[in-house]
Amino acid sequence: MNLIKLSLKNYLSYKKCELDFKDKESLYLIIGRNSEEVDDTEGNGAGKTALISAIPFALFGRSRGVFDKDLNNEDVIYVDENGERASKCEVTIEFEIIDRRYKVIRTVTQKGSQKLSFYGKGYNSPAQDLWTELTLKAGVNKRTGKRENGITRTEQRISDTLGCDVNLFINSVYFEQSNIDTFARGTLSEKDGLIKTAIQSDKWNDYSQIISKDLSNLEKEIVKVETLLEDNYSDQKIYETINYNKARVKDLKAYIKKGEKSIVDNEKERENLIADIITFQKQVENFDNNKKEIEAKQKKLSHLKNRVNEINFEATKMAEEINLFNQRIRSYDSKIGEFVRKKKNEEKALDTVYTQQYAEELHNEINRLNGSMGKALAQVENIVEKGQNVDKMACPYNFECDKIDEKAKEQIKSLYRIEYKKRKSELNAIEKQLTKNKNLLVKVRNNLNAQINIKELTNNISNTEELKNKDLKSIQNIQNRIPTVNKTKEAVINEIKELEEKLNKTNESVNVEYLKVEMNKKIEIKDKIVADIESLRLEINEASGEIKLLEEQNKGFEKELQNIEKLKSAREKMIDEKMYKKYSLDMVRKHIPHLLISNAIPEIEDYAKEFIYKLSSGRMDINFNMIKDLKSKNDGKVNQTNSFDVVLTIDGRELKYEQASGGERARADVAIHLAYVVFISNRSNTRFETLFLDEVGAALDKKGVENFVDIIKEIQIAYGFKKVFNITQNIEMKRLIDNRITVTKTSDGSTIEMI
Repeated sequence: MNLIKLSLKNYLSYKKCELDFKDKESLYLIIGRNSEEVDDTEGNGAGKTALISAIPFALFGRSRGVFDKDLNNEDVIYVDENGERASKCEVTIEFEIIDRRYKVIRTVTQKGSQKLSFYGKGYNSPAQDLWTELTLKAGVNKRTGKRENGITRTEQRISDTLGCDVNLFINSVYFEQSNIDTFARGTLSEKDGLIKTAIQSDKWNDYSQIISKDLSNLEKEIVKVETLLEDNYSDQKIYETINYNKARVKDLKAYIKKGEKSIVDNEKERENLIADIITFQKQVENFDNNKKEIEAKQKKLSHLKNRVNEINFEATKMAEEINLFNQRIRSYDSKIGEFVRKKKNEEKALDTVYTQQYAEELHNEINRLNGSMGKALAQVENIVEKGQNVDKMACPYNFECDKIDEKAKEQIKSLYRIEYKKRKSELNAIEKQLTKNKNLLVKVRNNLNAQINIKELTNNISNTEELKNKDLKSIQNIQNRIPTVNKTKEAVINEIKELEEKLNKTNESVNVEYLKVEMNKKIEIKDKIVADIESLRLEINEASGEIKLLEEQNKGFEKELQNIEKLKSAREKMIDEKMYKKYSLDMVRKHIPHLLISNAIPEIEDYAKEFIYKLSSGRMDINFNMIKDLKSKNDGKVNQTNSFDVVLTIDGRELKYEQASGGERARADVAIHLAYVVFISNRSNTRFETLFLDEVGAALDKKGVENFVDIIKEIQIAYGFKKVFNITQNIEMKRLIDNRITVTKTSDGSTIEMI
């Protein structure tokens, strides 16, 4: 950022002021005078700091760097010698980055309202001298998903353009006289914060939030998949049902095959009977002689004996079928007994019946308690932080006292301790209730699983009993046929006896009436066989329908198994992705920032060594002793940090920073801050081309000032700082720097003169 123009209207001590630095690259000394009559050695309060504070005010809304957080917006508006405040103030700056020029205008009214405008030149074409408005309206932040006002979004766009935020700006190229010793005297936490600002750790926090959000969504998807898997039958139970159905289909097909064979046999028997009947009819109609009749009877006798054998064979087959069905029925009874036993065990464990809605309500309550615990923990940490900052508190009435006495601080601490115990007790109560609800949720989920198991077992019992009843029906059908078969056999045996008796009598005559009787008997047997064939066909049709139903059921189960396998595969992939996300989150949160900080501190230390060597003419050296672990004063826990202690070596003697003299500490402060500037200049995405120093070398002696000016000039050339502004009242520094901006305090506001 190369500063080109600065315009102030009713800003702090300036009623109206304009500075144009176009085509001017130099080291500027900003000095002050309290009036036009006195010399420039009496410049405190003239408005020097106010002049450069307009830069962060225009860019970020900060008028005093790190010390304006408690100021109201209207406090920056000019107040005349009569105490009258102007209606509004306006600050305009123009600056260049590479081949583009930018302009920022910030306006604040007495009522505290603000307006921020941002323009760019050279966006469409570097040669095109037109301003393009870059101001943003209110909208949604794509990174956080939150809605922001136009000023906040425009400030973020300015930060993106500069390549730094307000914290990086005021801790690098904008040095205030009140925070020059932050590195040396600051707490470990403050030092850690400066280093994190230098490496721009905020972007790693952004990456961490993005990964955390992705990880949270992924965990929710895993829960959804696992819920779907829990809601389905287990794949083992589905496999068992499929195998059972296949075995049943196999048995039914075997039964159909036997039935079809019986039909074929009966059809043959029917045809034989028809043939016998026709024979009888012909014998009745055309009976020649007794010999033929005897031969016919003998033939018939032989046929009847064969028929008895066939009936015996059929009876044996029916007995085998009954035995097979009985074996299957015993298997069904065993399965039903096992299902009933499991169901009773599940019902015994089911002391109370819970609903899914109750489980969801309990889960929501746990989420609510988690949120409450987070808030309670934040309150506890806030109280602890306030308690720790009591010792730093200053008297709010500084015109009457210098500081709060120890007794008042102890009273404040006592109040914080009481509040801490109260908030800690509330936190413990929330944790206790959260544990209780989590245990109850486990019990409720087990209860819901037991209800599902009972339902499955009840269905299994019903299905098995249905199959058993079908087999019992088949046995009953066979048993119903047995009397008929036995009766047929008995009739055939009786017929054989009668025929044998007639043949034994050697009656050569043939009784036509007897032939008719026999023929009628054949007709009755034939009709019975026809009825049996129809009965077998009905049974085969029923078995075929059951086979079709079972096969369709198996197709549905196989499709369900495929869905379960897909869900399992998806779950495994998401679990693998979850592990990768966790590893990435750990890298982004811990390892990468830690590695950057571990590399940054030695680099800053090297620059500081170079600068302090020059500032002290070789008398001084500086070292940063790294502190990796910090023990908490409250709970004694060891927390990881990335900070350091400053150790000085003066004329070969090692001293802590606090043991050095004021001048030696001043050299150390200047060296460290200049090292910080150089480090950020090297690391920043956008090269800072303007440097602001407020009384940075004020505490240096004559030789230190000479060395300081030489270092500034070296840095200006080596790191591309086109403009360096140094506020000072140091006489020696005025002698060494020719370009001056003199700020004079008058009754009509501060005025500026450039020399």
